[in-house]
Amino acid sequence: MIGKILDFVFVRIPLKFKKKIVSDVFNKSERYSKRALLYYKTDYLFSKRLLKNSPHTNNQEIIEMVSALNDLKFIVDLVDRSASLKDMETLKGFYYDLIISNCGGNSSPLHNEILHSFQYKHVLAYAMGPDPVLSAQLTKKRHLEFAQRTGVNPIVRRLVNGSVSDLESRFKKSSGIIVNGKPFSFDSYLKYNKPIYYVPPIINERIIFNKKIINRKSFLYFGGNGLIHKGLDIVLEAFEGLSDFDLHICGPNTEEDFWNYYQPLVGRNSNIKYYGFVRVGSDQFYNIMDKVTFNIFVSASEGAATSVLTAMRMGVIPVINYEAGVSIDGFGFAVSEMQSNPIELKKLLISLSKVSIKDLEKKSMLTHKKSLEFCTENFVSCFKNAIKQATGEK
Repeated sequence: MIGKILDFVFVRIPLKFKKKIVSDVFNKSERYSKRALLYYKTDYLFSKRLLKNSPHTNNQEIIEMVSALNDLKFIVDLVDRSASLKDMETLKGFYYDLIISNCGGNSSPLHNEILHSFQYKHVLAYAMGPDPVLSAQLTKKRHLEFAQRTGVNPIVRRLVNGSVSDLESRFKKSSGIIVNGKPFSFDSYLKYNKPIYYVPPIINERIIFNKKIINRKSFLYFGGNGLIHKGLDIVLEAFEGLSDFDLHICGPNTEEDFWNYYQPLVGRNSNIKYYGFVRVGSDQFYNIMDKVTFNIFVSASEGAATSVLTAMRMGVIPVINYEAGVSIDGFGFAVSEMQSNPIELKKLLISLSKVSIKDLEKKSMLTHKKSLEFCTENFVSCFKNAIKQATGEK
């Protein structure tokens, strides 16, 4: 309760009055000649509590992007995704050496309008998800499979807005594309024949690794909004009747239609434990992570599933499909397309429970080691290199 009150006072109220346009963030207009526009979010400038406690690391990434552009001697203008063209009127007189637009999802509604109205030399499409045209196809397919399996027509979530031509034009007009996942997300943009730059995401670097394998039949599901899109329906049905297996679920409770349908299943399977939203780094987070060996995640499409990467930092072994966007060679277990349904997934769960403790302990250590790549240092280094290559600078 106290946390909610503090969030209201130090997050919601400041964000209500945030500026949607922050011109020359570091006051360098008299020192630098190059100018860059970042079309993303201004939230972090107005709430330090948001930056500290947000479940998403993109606010931290925005800080690092803005700081990196400053290091590369750009005057930086930051535009919030909620800004209107009228809000941006004061920026139209500038010539931009670089525009970076977060346009892999729904966070750049005026991307094409900006490119039409502004003067610029280079534009980078910052894509934190796979090609939105492909993502929409896969998301619709996943919801259709749910309907065919259950006889219930679900609310379709996680769709990127816009026509195919509008979505594709974002990338066709770009000088290059920055992605945060490979191989799935990276490969999805190859069709545009543009330079693609890989910039790994940042995950919470404050969480502490201290993992021991104690139960080969203990699994985690850890995900955000869009529960059918992210495959929780498949996971729940796979665990139906596996009474000697444990499933620990961390995810939002806001999708009432989903939970109304699956509440009877959860109720009759005492081995399935649902916690709701769990804050990363909390005591509850550590208690759950200590209990689980595997993290099972079969999403329809992801750039790089940061929930998977966060669990990896705790040594929880990923059991994921290709579309989850995380390379797991040498330490994780792949879920094939054929296994991305409840019947075949159940068989995979049973086979995983027979892997030796020794092998799992080795995989857990390798999982943690791999997660260390997703840090601020690598993000900044790769981001700066992408900017230099895209603009032709040394």
